[in-house]
Amino acid sequence: MTNSRNIELRRMHISNTGYTAVYMLFANDHNRVSDSLLENLGGDGIKVEGPYPGEGDVAHHNTFTNNYIHHYGELVPGDAAGVEILSSGHNEVSHSVIEHSARYGVSLETRPEVTNEDNYTHHNRLEYLRIAHVGKDSNDMGALYAYGVRNHDPTLPTTNVMNQITIDDVNPTDPEMFDPAGHGVHMDFGGCSFHFANIEVTNVQGRTFKGSRNCNTLENNSWDPGFDKSKMEYDKIGVSADFPYPLPE
Repeated sequence: MTNSRNIELRRMHISNTGYTAVYMLFANDHNRVSDSLLENLGGDGIKVEGPYPGEGDVAHHNTFTNNYIHHYGELVPGDAAGVEILSSGHNEVSHSVIEHSARYGVSLETRPEVTNEDNYTHHNRLEYLRIAHVGKDSNDMGALYAYGVRNHDPTLPTTNVMNQITIDDVNPTDPEMFDPAGHGVHMDFGGCSFHFANIEVTNVQGRTFKGSRNCNTLENNSWDPGFDKSKMEYDKIGVSADFPYPLPE
């Protein structure tokens, strides 16, 4: 998709692709992908890629919700995500299952050289996601990953939000692939301006959270003392009860 607006892709079943299932390149806004099963994919599940810095903030306000994305990155193991957001803002990724990945669960990225005024990866919201069995064929990654998202001060107040997310099993299939390790949440260089709330991470090879506490804000996450599981809304995490396809086993 390119130069698109107000397009809804709903109740799709896409499988056995050579590359990405849904790819939004450059100018795409106010589109929606929902209620869909995306499986056995060569590359990413959903990818939105805005233009180069300085060319205009024209990829924004897209919604990806109630999707089940699994077994992706089968042909592009070193750079695969269930949902990848590049140079794009005001997007929502919600109420979805993302699992069985060679690398990332959800990735948000921009080049680290980009100044704040030309950085379009802001005001993205990730909520009610179940991410599992990722990082199976790579390391130095995170189930939730960011790179170059906010490279210069001021990094606060936060603009991107991650809330009500469970992450389980970030371990490579090769036991000798350990350095650098895979993490639950990895805020790489420029991984700033995020608010993390109600995120539960279990069974990871590396750290549950790797990132700066100075340029992000954190509230009730499993890697900090006092984590309150009663604040987790497990019944809302993942796809809805009326998801239109049988759930993969």
